[in-house]
Amino acid sequence: MNKPENNILFWSGGKDSCLALHDMIMSRKIKPILLTTFDQNTNILPFQGINIGLIKKQAEALGLELIAVPLPK
Repeated sequence: MNKPENNILFWSGGKDSCLALHDMIMSRKIKPILLTTFDQNTNILPFQGINIGLIKKQAEALGLELIAVPLPK
């Protein structure tokens, strides 16, 4: 079976995202692209209340690409 070339993980910056990432890397031996959404007016992620700047720092520290999608009001 062929593995997909790109794997995307919706990243909220919380513990559930971290556990899913750990599983993807350790069990499946893949490094996903992280995807997140944030409020374009406040720069806050709706689910965690975290600033997008912190999410960008997490992705950088993990050495993973991040796709950040701004959401309109």
